Amino acid sequence: MAGSRITSSTPNPVQEPTGCLGVIVRLSWLAFGPALLFALTFKIGDTARFSALDVLFWIVIVGMVSVRYVDIARLGGQTSNCEPADMRDWRRYLVAVGLAGAGLWALAHTLLVGFMN
Repeated sequence: MAGSRITSSTPNPVQEPTGCLGVIVRLSWLAFGPALLFALTFKIGDTARFSALDVLFWIVIVGMVSVRYVDIARLGGQTSNCEPADMRDWRRYLVAVGLAGAGLWALAHTLLVGFMN
């Protein structure tokens, strides 16, 4: 039996390409959303009061989490390391974005007030 190979009964999962939509969705939660949050953080810190920017900030957070959910549930989402993602990854993302968002928002209303002046 020399030279015979033992094959696995479970094939490696192959990710189907999701096309342009999948790329746009992944860029939304991975790059565009965080960039927009950082910009809003400094803009909120510049205004120093509660405004529509605060509402927009939290809408962006909800949007990022929602887009990540669609990416995983419908588009065969991947992690930032290009590995297949599952709902456990989404829950971790939900918690991380929620905590980071709360921290940025608090930072904007405390330490960054008047920083840009």
